[in-house]
Amino acid sequence: MLLQNRCQILATVVFFMSFLGSSVLFSQEGDCSDGLDGPDADGYIDCDDEDCVGDPACPIVATITVDNSYAFGFGDYNGIDPTQIYGCFNASQAGDIYNGSCADLNTYNSNGAERFNLSGSLNGAYIYMVCWADVSTYQGAIAQFSDSVTSLTSGIINGGTGPQWEVFATGLEPSPNNTGHCASGLTALLNDVNAQIALANGYPAAPIPNTPANGGAASPGWVGANGAVNGLHPNDAGNGSVLHFDPFPNGNPAAQYPNDAFSTPVGSCTHFDNPVATWMWYNPDADSDGFPDFTSPFSTASFGTPSGEYLIFRVGPLNELFSGCKTENPRVLCDTEIPGVDYNLTFDVVNNTGFDVTKLVIPGLVGGASISPNIINLPTPLPSGSTATGISVSITGGTAGSTLCIPVGLIAEDADGNEFQCCGTEVCVELPNCCLLISEESLTFDAAGNLTYTFNLTNGDGEDPVTAEHLFMEVISPGGVTVSQEWQPLNGLTDNSSILLSTQIVGATPGSTVCFDITIHDATLNTCCGVTHCVIIPDAEPQLCIPDISCEVVADTVVLQFPIPNPLDCCGSDILVLLDGQQIGSASPAAGSVTVPCANGVYCLACIDDTGNLVIQACCDVSCFPLLPPAIHFIRGDSNGDGALNIADAVKTLNFLFHSAVISCADALDANDDESVNIADTIFTLEGLFGSTSTPWPLISSCGIDTTDGPLGCDSFPACPEND
Repeated sequence: MLLQNRCQILATVVFFMSFLGSSVLFSQEGDCSDGLDGPDADGYIDCDDEDCVGDPACPIVATITVDNSYAFGFGDYNGIDPTQIYGCFNASQAGDIYNGSCADLNTYNSNGAERFNLSGSLNGAYIYMVCWADVSTYQGAIAQFSDSVTSLTSGIINGGTGPQWEVFATGLEPSPNNTGHCASGLTALLNDVNAQIALANGYPAAPIPNTPANGGAASPGWVGANGAVNGLHPNDAGNGSVLHFDPFPNGNPAAQYPNDAFSTPVGSCTHFDNPVATWMWYNPDADSDGFPDFTSPFSTASFGTPSGEYLIFRVGPLNELFSGCKTENPRVLCDTEIPGVDYNLTFDVVNNTGFDVTKLVIPGLVGGASISPNIINLPTPLPSGSTATGISVSITGGTAGSTLCIPVGLIAEDADGNEFQCCGTEVCVELPNCCLLISEESLTFDAAGNLTYTFNLTNGDGEDPVTAEHLFMEVISPGGVTVSQEWQPLNGLTDNSSILLSTQIVGATPGSTVCFDITIHDATLNTCCGVTHCVIIPDAEPQLCIPDISCEVVADTVVLQFPIPNPLDCCGSDILVLLDGQQIGSASPAAGSVTVPCANGVYCLACIDDTGNLVIQACCDVSCFPLLPPAIHFIRGDSNGDGALNIADAVKTLNFLFHSAVISCADALDANDDESVNIADTIFTLEGLFGSTSTPWPLISSCGIDTTDGPLGCDSFPACPEND
């Protein structure tokens, strides 16, 4: 069948969203963005390889077939990315459009649909479909957007909230028809298409010169299900052009367009299998009476004068299209109330889809675990922008300690009451162990190289015993490994209570995985439960040549003492002394100590290893005391400093007080030790020499230092030999 009277787009765009961990395909290509063929050596590179479908580097695969000529692109609001345009594909026979399986990725075939694996982020991204017919006729498109959880069709994205299909009818007719629009090459096509997109984006601020009001066939900018997306320019007042959606799912029965596109999937190509997929087309209002002109572009009875056959369809941003729902606040608990149920999971569902959600659908079996219920009818529809809290499901089976991701589909109803899945997400939880929980683990080596395993044990409330008295720990692999304490008392450990335990692991190889059977028992050893638990043995910590040092400040130096390395050449020929990371000295390993100038900072000893690297051994933090001059010795009352106490000392004090005599030791003049020199000191000296025996007097004729705090000092006192 030769299809010469239509430019019709049949598009299946399948999104593999990388956030859906359960649906992402694991790549045999390896790195899907390195420009190289992967381990599969199949000749396909990066996003041209089937194995990269669903990889974060290649988030979208699109399946396209068109009658007759088309281009397909991935870009943003402003146009198609030059590196993401595929075009100048032509089909003249029905078999070119429908029959056969899809082509290899990013290549053209002549027996069916083409598929494109598009790379890059979905943020702000748009899908563009551009088509032109072999003669001037009206055009249609049908599209199905889906990932493994969500299915959105052209019949759903048709006038609600969020991203919507839009079309711009350029009103132009390429000449010659069919391949003529690509006669100048793909670059010229891209430039022309992006110029038309800019024209549509600029409307209505700037008029489009060939709309019906101006005698042309262009649409008033971007047109959606509700008419002009951004409003009308005054020149186009009354224009009622729309992007129209067929009310009959899977094609109008009266249409001449074949319906075999709705077959089951062929090979790896997904044909239309969604029951609410509908045709969409540009329906112009050529007479600007406010109403579109035709019933269907696929029925000859509705044809008027064919025109405007060069169309640009788009939808985006894609990140908003598939980010309308999520789960929050998951909590999974051991279930001890319902027989046969292991866990109870509660979570919240956030609805930002633009639709009122009426129910949730959940698979019955996920990762070996049974989930129920599988259909959750919400008591009242959940509006967009709202959150359903406390959604609860039961889980039976699964592996304790593993992460279980459960898909959650959000169901809404279209205008005709047909249910569809408007969004999909997942809730992920780690399944707890209901017998016991091991946490706060550590594996450390002591100075002798022994490996100590320390862990916190909690008695779970999901299984008996309610009160645990004994713990048994047996190594099950690898052979030859043992623990120092195979039994430990738990001292009446009740449900949800914890205890810190430790044991030494003997005979394990660094890097190996050691697995234990750990069981807890009641006092009679009859009731018990247990788990298998594994740890990875770390590399042994390197033994330092100098494990520690001591630092002592001596006057204006610091003495660093260290154990002599064994063997002596462990640290090489010299030990380096560092102050705040800078070398200030060195020492022989056999010396056992080194003395360096004192300064405030961190002193370290370091060695040079066999590879020439500096290895810090041990450090200490040093604060140096300020160096003060030694205290001056003097004889109190010996004012003239001749080494004897007599009347001459009283005269010297008077000369100082009244004649400004020069003195070198004020402490010596302070006979009464009140930390001031005045007439009282002279009286004190005279009374000591001539007065009664009750008069205070130092009676000390030997040299000493001043032990009384005060302002007086002593610069020199030659009569005392200690000052020499």
